[in-house]
Amino acid sequence: LCYDTLRGVAPDARQLNRPARVKDRFPLLVGLKNAGINSYYATRIENGERPPEYPVFIRAEDGCRGPETDLIGNDDEYDRALEDNKAQGKARRGRIAIGYAAQVGPDGFFRKYGAYRLGGDI
Repeated sequence: LCYDTLRGVAPDARQLNRPARVKDRFPLLVGLKNAGINSYYATRIENGERPPEYPVFIRAEDGCRGPETDLIGNDDEYDRALEDNKAQGKARRGRIAIGYAAQVGPDGFFRKYGAYRLGGDI
């Protein structure tokens, strides 16, 4: 891929990310849940699994555009969301349902925190 191509062309170039070493979204979310870090579940839609609890949203596993649905609150809404996705030509394969666990702050705003590692710095 791009990493390997760049490494072959410019072996001394500093590369900050090695994609083959990081977990994709679904295995990462499952691992965080199993480790007790996340309180919510992620399920693969293509396997026919249903979310164990709600609310959830549906997104492409490898997408960067965020949720493809509004928050889904129960089994009936989940089934309708699957039908809506199908009607839009979106396959079940490669899509996941992720639990929603945001909390509003005392000021009424939601916050999302993140950190990035660049080389050896965070």
